[in-house]
Amino acid sequence: MPFKDSLEKLKNPLDDYRCIPKLHWSLFVEDRISEEFKELRGVQSAKRNLNKYNHRMSRKGYAQSRVELAKKLGVPIEMLDRAIMWLNAHSDKDGNFSSPEVVNTAKRIETLKKQESEGSLTTVGSTDVLTLALKKPEHPGRVRGVGGFVRPNVVFDLPIKRKRGGGSQATRKSNESCNPNFEKVQTNSINVELSSVKKRLDLDAEKFVEYAIDPHEVPDPKQNEETTMDLDEVTDFAPKAANYITLIRWKIVVIAKVIDVGGESSIQLLHGVPLGENNVRVSVIRAIEGDALISIPVRDEILTVDDAVGSCVAWPNDLVVTHGAKAVTATTETKEGKTVNTVFQADLFGHPKKEYICKADVYAIAHKKEVSNCALFFYMSYLNKVLKQNKVEDMMRFIDSNKVNAIGNGTPTARSRDLSVMYKNGKPGQIYLIPYNTGQHWTLTIVNLELETARYMDPLKRRLDGCEWPAIVTDSIKMYKGLLKKQPGKKKASPWKPLLGAPIQKDDVSCGYYVMRYMKEIVEDNNIDLDKKWGTRAGLTYTAEEIDEIRGEWAEHVLQFSNQ
Repeated sequence: MPFKDSLEKLKNPLDDYRCIPKLHWSLFVEDRISEEFKELRGVQSAKRNLNKYNHRMSRKGYAQSRVELAKKLGVPIEMLDRAIMWLNAHSDKDGNFSSPEVVNTAKRIETLKKQESEGSLTTVGSTDVLTLALKKPEHPGRVRGVGGFVRPNVVFDLPIKRKRGGGSQATRKSNESCNPNFEKVQTNSINVELSSVKKRLDLDAEKFVEYAIDPHEVPDPKQNEETTMDLDEVTDFAPKAANYITLIRWKIVVIAKVIDVGGESSIQLLHGVPLGENNVRVSVIRAIEGDALISIPVRDEILTVDDAVGSCVAWPNDLVVTHGAKAVTATTETKEGKTVNTVFQADLFGHPKKEYICKADVYAIAHKKEVSNCALFFYMSYLNKVLKQNKVEDMMRFIDSNKVNAIGNGTPTARSRDLSVMYKNGKPGQIYLIPYNTGQHWTLTIVNLELETARYMDPLKRRLDGCEWPAIVTDSIKMYKGLLKKQPGKKKASPWKPLLGAPIQKDDVSCGYYVMRYMKEIVEDNNIDLDKKWGTRAGLTYTAEEIDEIRGEWAEHVLQFSNQ
């Protein structure tokens, strides 16, 4: 602080700080000249002086410096190891080092790398050239020379620790792959399951296998986060409003939503720095490749995709693939085999919608696993076909759940507005069936605009205290009716009512099938009275045969698309 020896000059805020009230300024000066602060400052200065290796990267960080150095040298980024990056971080623009300690370490790195290239030195795991040159082992929770928030197992080829009770999943998979009989046993097990599915659903098992399961690679939808995913696989759970963010060679690494705040991107600020002329602001929703480095890190705080989840970051515009881009168009071959794709016409949701069924979806239906958005869309298209056959398609309309689900669709007010627009695109007198996913659970809402009612069916019968969904639906009806502003007259009762007599699921994965069954019964009974049928508690549940009927209808309907 200036003028410590002339306190009279510090009675009032200095010219650069006139915005600070005089009382606050006096307290600040009093604190800074106190003995306690002087002692604290001395301790922190002493700690700072112990740092022998001062980096010269300013706010750029290791991740961005690595990209720039690879471009400058014209070499693949993989060739820039920790030792090279450490030297680059501690040198100035001319390649000079600022202290004798850094000079000595640089000489040791040069010698060790020469020995390594000649074969006289072998490095293993974290004991590499940089660790040997610094003469200090790596800290178990961080890694030098790569930036913050990077785990050691990402950088080093470390052995997998075996957990109690049989070891880790990766270890078990390794042991299974070493067993010559494992593949044969696995194939036999799958064939037994397929035979059971054929009997229950009365389908052509060979045709089902063609589009469902590869005996050498059985996908499990719950393991999607642990495997590399391509464009078609991501569409199983990505919100329609989100954009697909890619990094290298069109490999999906994250699902995010582009945020347009208006104005030129070159003058916008994000985290206190310019957004950049060719960059866009994205809100990261879900990581696919969590360890992937993001192109534009935020200081040393956000370097990887995992770090960016829940935050807004800058992303190069040419590395953003939107849902409607040609690059997302499904091909006939993916890593898991064939896909089924189609474009639903506007009579289903009020707007055209392109969707895909991957092998993981078919596997999930065949084995009673969790139902994805895409699988539900195809069953709604089947029910829409039933409405057309009965010539009552003007009575009901389905709502695109990707527009209203809890993840990736904006504020509650925005979702209410989207719902009201969908109502306006419908026909007078239609009833709207709205599958809603809270993130881990499917429910069904039925909206009747003529009666201004909303009926809610939850297979788990959970209380909705504090949940935003009832308010979203109620406000959407008000917006549609033009009643969002207060009108004189009698106050109307809330349109929201749970149907307590709806059948209850008995396990933790059947909610999607129950919602499909709810919609089937509503569609097939044109004069259904929801309050009369399901308004009071009855302890009902669906039988296995009733759920299998749903699965069989779904499979037969999907096979029709596969033949197109």
